[in-house]
Amino acid sequence: MIFYINCAVLFKSSCIEGTEHRAQKGFSRTFSANDFWFTHRQGSGQVKENKVYAISFVNPPNQVEIKSLKLTNGKVEKVSVLGNTTEIKWEQTEDALKVDLTGIKAGINGYVLEVTLKN
Repeated sequence: MIFYINCAVLFKSSCIEGTEHRAQKGFSRTFSANDFWFTHRQGSGQVKENKVYAISFVNPPNQVEIKSLKLTNGKVEKVSVLGNTTEIKWEQTEDALKVDLTGIKAGINGYVLEVTLKN
């Protein structure tokens, strides 16, 4: 599933309140390791950095595959976990961005991958 959310409201419990009508159409507040919400930051002025944030509301498994960030959707330059200085291994393929999250611990609200795209 792909969802879009303002990163500023990520850690507020009310960020998806008011969506009760979606439950009637099959939306669930139960998230799996394959569910990501996305937001982005595009540089302005002299700063030209294109970043996508992949947000997960669960603790990471050892590896995740983000199909929305496959090679044909834009070349990835760097991947990091916000709030974590551990360097992570990743590979971008024609099918997905594959990220090794072995040993990464998330907070109670999950984790965020900061993905820098090549200009």
